[in-house]
Amino acid sequence: NAEFDKKFIKTLSIWQYLNHLPWICTRDHFKWPGQLFRNRLQDVCNAMGVPYVEAHRALNDCRLIADCFSKVGDLE
Repeated sequence: NAEFDKKFIKTLSIWQYLNHLPWICTRDHFKWPGQLFRNRLQDVCNAMGVPYVEAHRALNDCRLIADCFSKVGDLE
């Protein structure tokens, strides 16, 4: 959820280097293979066969989404 994450990033000094870059939201801008009930991280993990553990911590959520990406054959 890029809009949610931006709220936190905008408070950091690194925002000045990131604010001009495009954001891709894996919830709203990415079509995951398979059938999803909703576009929540938990649903994506379940669809991709990635154990949904230790979620809702920034680094853990990044690891989970990276694990989901590793299961996608062609990201184009």
